Amino acid sequence: MTLFLTIATIQLPTEPPERESAPKSQTVTTMLYGNKQLKEAYQSIFTLYGGFVGSIHFSALSKLLGYHGIAMLLEQLLNVIKSSIIQTQLKPYVEALVAGLPQKCKLPFFQYGSKGVLGFYLAQLGPVIQYKDLRTDVFQAFKELGNAVIFSLLLEKALGQQEVVDILQAAPFQNLYPKPYVKDDQNMETVMKNLDQQYAALNMVSMISRYGTEQQGANARDAELLTRERLCRALSMFELVMQRIKSFLTCDPIWEGPPPANGVMSIDECQEFHRLWSAIQFAYCLPPTKGEITIEQCYGEGLQWAGCVIMTLVITFDEFLDQKPPIKELVEQIDTRNEWLMFGVILGLTKDAIYQLPKGVITGKTEALLELWLHAPNASRRQLLEELRKDPDKKDVADNYEKHLTDTYQAECKQSSEKEPADQCFVSGQKSREELDIEEKLKTKDCVIQELQDNICNYKEQIKDFEEKLRTNNSDIENLQSTFEEKENELQAAVHCNETQKVDFEEKLKTKVQEINDLKVSIKEKDNESDSKIQELQTIIHEKEEELLSSQKLLAKKEREVNTLSEGITAKETELASFRKLSEEQLQDLVALKLKLTDNQQDIAEKESMIKSTNEELLSVRLLLSQTQEELKLQRNELEEKLKTQHRISKMKDREIESLKAMLYPRNEQDMITSIKWSESEVRLTSPSAEQCTDVLTRIDDNHQQIYLSDSSSDVAQLLIVPLLQKKSVNSLYIFSTRLRHGFIDLFSSQMLDNNTLESLHLNHNSIDDVGVITLVQSLKHNKKLQYLSLEFNTEITSLSVPSLAEFIRINCTLSVLYVASTSIDAKGVLELVDSLKFNKRLGKIVVDQKHKAICSQFVSKTNRLDFSYSSTTAYENTGITKF
Repeated sequence: MTLFLTIATIQLPTEPPERESAPKSQTVTTMLYGNKQLKEAYQSIFTLYGGFVGSIHFSALSKLLGYHGIAMLLEQLLNVIKSSIIQTQLKPYVEALVAGLPQKCKLPFFQYGSKGVLGFYLAQLGPVIQYKDLRTDVFQAFKELGNAVIFSLLLEKALGQQEVVDILQAAPFQNLYPKPYVKDDQNMETVMKNLDQQYAALNMVSMISRYGTEQQGANARDAELLTRERLCRALSMFELVMQRIKSFLTCDPIWEGPPPANGVMSIDECQEFHRLWSAIQFAYCLPPTKGEITIEQCYGEGLQWAGCVIMTLVITFDEFLDQKPPIKELVEQIDTRNEWLMFGVILGLTKDAIYQLPKGVITGKTEALLELWLHAPNASRRQLLEELRKDPDKKDVADNYEKHLTDTYQAECKQSSEKEPADQCFVSGQKSREELDIEEKLKTKDCVIQELQDNICNYKEQIKDFEEKLRTNNSDIENLQSTFEEKENELQAAVHCNETQKVDFEEKLKTKVQEINDLKVSIKEKDNESDSKIQELQTIIHEKEEELLSSQKLLAKKEREVNTLSEGITAKETELASFRKLSEEQLQDLVALKLKLTDNQQDIAEKESMIKSTNEELLSVRLLLSQTQEELKLQRNELEEKLKTQHRISKMKDREIESLKAMLYPRNEQDMITSIKWSESEVRLTSPSAEQCTDVLTRIDDNHQQIYLSDSSSDVAQLLIVPLLQKKSVNSLYIFSTRLRHGFIDLFSSQMLDNNTLESLHLNHNSIDDVGVITLVQSLKHNKKLQYLSLEFNTEITSLSVPSLAEFIRINCTLSVLYVASTSIDAKGVLELVDSLKFNKRLGKIVVDQKHKAICSQFVSKTNRLDFSYSSTTAYENTGITKF
């Protein structure tokens, strides 16, 4: 955790001071810890507290600085927060980032999905995310503020822990000890009296008051009071730090934001700090690129602490709570005496709850109704205002009530801003009565400390006397040192004798070791000889085993040959016996065959006559085969034509899918984007203007045979489509989400009477109604070119136009596919259309809704010219999207 504190500058001397040379490493370890082992042990302990700032360091700070030092330190820290961090660093960045936020940011629609919502906020918060100093200077400034707050909090915790330990250690000397366990036959008061008598000698105040002077007794009582009334009991430094930081923030309107436009709270506006902090959180929650460290690794917890502290100090959380106005206020502002039932319905109460109100005066009912509404979970002032504004008669009442709320809100804000905090800092100009008492107690404590220092001086004099006594005993110590040296010389002589004996013993050991090594060498040689002999015996045994295996294999082979020979002999004997039997049977068969020959000759003559008759039958069968082949050719041609129509249908579906992909987003007349897309064979127009239509008419040529028009008006369609049909080059026309008037349909139908180029016509997505369909099919009855007609997603097409469509199906001889899915045609109308297929063999397919499949099941089994669409018009009728 990084800490940012200002340190007073120290004037260093210009010339280096004279010092002695540094001691050697061995003497340093001896001077610091006593020996090398203790040095390593203590260094391993101290490395646990290096490289970071934690609780152990804050406890050391609290012990070292004390109350006065901590107060000075926090005062200096608050000055740094105000001047260096908030006003110099954070304020300019916050102003720039708030300016980069959108003026209003509404919640995205649910249909966007997770990816759509992410893209929405990336687009809205682009200036904040792309701000060049966001991930460097801005985050660093927030981190410094958060680390300063954490520093003050941890310092207070360490000081509180130290004070608690001091209070617990001083408790026995202040006549404070835990209550003991008392048995049933004992009395608590007697037990406590016994304890008081037992530990009376430990009570510092009573003992000093009894045996000391009056001044010493007063000092002891003041010291006891200072020990008991510690900061950890009732006061909080961190709370005062937060109040000072709040005073720094509330003096500038950039942190609180402008007042809400509606007088209550901002809903979609993005001017408050908590909106900016949400954008900053969104920015640093984005995943890092490859090789980039995360924001948490770079800035730690100080960044989060800074944002949360500012929001906690600036935001009044009562704005986000559901406030309930009092009954008196509502009764004074709103007149509901004659419309209490309607008012209850507006407030969202159930009918049973309204009628359970007490009967009697209408005003009583109104007050009871308001009481019930105030205790309901959905009660809110804003809901009341919105519901009242729906009624024109109550609009003025709602405006007056809202003005009343804004006035009360501004008055409360003004009153809260005029209030000054009770305690501005630890060191302030005006001192309270409690601070004066504490200063007096500190003075008395200084007196006690002075007396203790005097006692220490007396102890020093006693120590000097003790040193003089030690000097008299130095002679005895010198005598002891001389005797110690003599004993040391004797020990050295004994050690020398022991060394000579040690050398002789080592020589004996060397001879023994040499003998052992020789024995090991001889043992290794014996082992090698035995290993070689064992290997030779193993090779001989292996060779003998191989010879035995080969001889066994030869014996088995000979036995097999003998068995095969014996089997062959027995087989020959059986063959001879069977041959003898066959020779006798063959003689008998020859006689029977002669008889059969005579019979067969007679049969042959009969079969020849039968063959002649079969040949005649074969000729007739060949004639039938030739006829069936011709019929199969005709059926094959018909199937090929059907496949061609299916291929064309698939192409049409692909085109429709491409057009529908372009219309995936929700269509809104206010947000519609005008676009014209050109390709080699088609032109796509989305919500074009009249000037764009004239430009398209001048640029279009004969290669552009497919025209797509979507989200336009009938006048623009008339301006564009009528001249295009006169050019005789357009073969496919697609009109989506363009409500066509009857005048345009009449003009279009008159041109379709003579048109011989248009092969595909699509009028989809609420573009035509029953009257338009009746007019259109009248002109298309005798058309010789149109093959595809699509009227899908037109909810205004009902069964009223079914008779005209059925007549069109009976008369027209070129149409291949008719789409009437996702319309309002009922089951009866669908059956009438299916029945018209009997009179038109050319029409390959009619596509209707899936919901009519059960009714048309009998026709599906008979013919394959009826198809069903899985599309739905409820959710996609306004977007032009078909769901299969």
